[in-house]
Amino acid sequence: MTDANAQRVVLDGESVATRVTLFEDRAEVQRTVEVVAPREHFWVRVGGLGVALDDASLVASVRGEGGRVVGHEVQRVVRDVYVLDEAARAEAERAHDEARDGHAQAEARCEALRREAGWIGQAIEAWFAGVAAVPRGGEGAPGAGASQWAEALAALEAEMTRVNEALAAQLRALDAAARQLAQAVAAWRVACRQVPRVEATLVLQVAGDLGKTLLIEMSYRTPCALWRPEHLARLVTRDGAPVIAFESWATVWQSTGERWDDVALRFSTARPAQSATPPLETDDVLRTRRKTEAERQNIQVSLREQTVAVAGLDRGARVVDEMPGVDDGGEALWFAPEGAARVPSDGAPHRVLLQRFELPCVLERVAMPEKGETVHLRATATLRGVSTPLLAGPVQVAREATLVGRGRVDFVARGEPFELGFGVEDGVRVRRRVEDKREVTVVMGTQKLVRTVKVTLSNLSDEARTVLVVERFPVSELDEVRVFAPTDPGWSFEARDGLARAAVTLEPRATHALSLTWRLEASNKVQLPFA
Repeated sequence: MTDANAQRVVLDGESVATRVTLFEDRAEVQRTVEVVAPREHFWVRVGGLGVALDDASLVASVRGEGGRVVGHEVQRVVRDVYVLDEAARAEAERAHDEARDGHAQAEARCEALRREAGWIGQAIEAWFAGVAAVPRGGEGAPGAGASQWAEALAALEAEMTRVNEALAAQLRALDAAARQLAQAVAAWRVACRQVPRVEATLVLQVAGDLGKTLLIEMSYRTPCALWRPEHLARLVTRDGAPVIAFESWATVWQSTGERWDDVALRFSTARPAQSATPPLETDDVLRTRRKTEAERQNIQVSLREQTVAVAGLDRGARVVDEMPGVDDGGEALWFAPEGAARVPSDGAPHRVLLQRFELPCVLERVAMPEKGETVHLRATATLRGVSTPLLAGPVQVAREATLVGRGRVDFVARGEPFELGFGVEDGVRVRRRVEDKREVTVVMGTQKLVRTVKVTLSNLSDEARTVLVVERFPVSELDEVRVFAPTDPGWSFEARDGLARAAVTLEPRATHALSLTWRLEASNKVQLPFA
């Protein structure tokens, strides 16, 4: 077409999204449009872009030789559009016409039955008038042909009953048709309703050879689109050995208003919105002060829980020298699934498969009675044989085909061991009881606490079960508080971390009792937090 105001040739083209790169808070879209150059210099008006696109990030170019993009401009206009598409409007119009015709036919049938009832009523009135006109005692008196008069009246009354019943049924049908027509009218009004919508149009100034077909590529960034990783971990058996079958998915949301049909998706952990800034060159000043008299007289002791890293335990060791995280010095991670995908602009989650892999694992039944009196099935595996790390995110866990729960997995680097729980082991019961003995010396006022933890395990199944029981004891960092680690038989101790472990094998229908005792001594000016 020709723009009359500027006297320039403008071509209209609908662009198609070919590739979308999703970040944690935005997306980078690549679109293409194909045009035939009508002259050496012309303009192309391209539609299909989201109205919220970042104008500064837009880059347009011509693939190959024979043309170039001289300039571009993003225009946004407001126009009224139907709330429903053309097919839905046609369906609403058809339903409205059918309901209107059905209502008119029902009214016509009711009117015909009313007229028929009127005619029968007139016949009955004529019957009564005829009977009244016959002289009494005469040859034509009713007594002479009473049966014929009675039969005629019965026939008229039967016909009137039939017509009235048909009219009642037709009136009910008319009411139903009226309700259907009202619904169709309301739907038709919704289909005909228009709302204002803001649309973005890209106007390109192109220079190219006359008659040459040009493929124009555009890329830009837009908000209202993001992705998050999600996993499915399935515990299966391969050749008699336990294996974790992993599936990593990318969950995508987009409300850009664009059509992403059959696009190549890429997923990145990069953060293009964050700019690198050097640290401030300021001094970090530390100051000290003397303790007050009250602080010297009393020492307030608090409990602090410390997380123990899995990679440092004997059951797993990392096989790489460095353990990068998601924020690993600017080294972004990229995931490119195979094939094309469709992501509609509806704001709903859509999942795209990233990768599948299997990892051998070690299974343990673990009980932590201090946290809960249940036994859990735990698998420990090392991330090997994959090209990318395991991103943090929600994970659904299943045993074979049975879904047993939903949890979360932290970032796991390549070569790093990690743990996953696969639900509760119902066949084993755990009971825990704590006994404390407190004593304060008379002269020095030294506080003494002896705590005994008694754990009872019961195997309710018909098979032998091995359970790893984990208990904790305190570790002191103060000279005024001394903790004597337990030495009970049957336990293995990690004094540095304050962990005690005992592997117990339970025979079918058997019960086993464990006991763990630790001792604590503190000076009289220490306020202990133990209840």
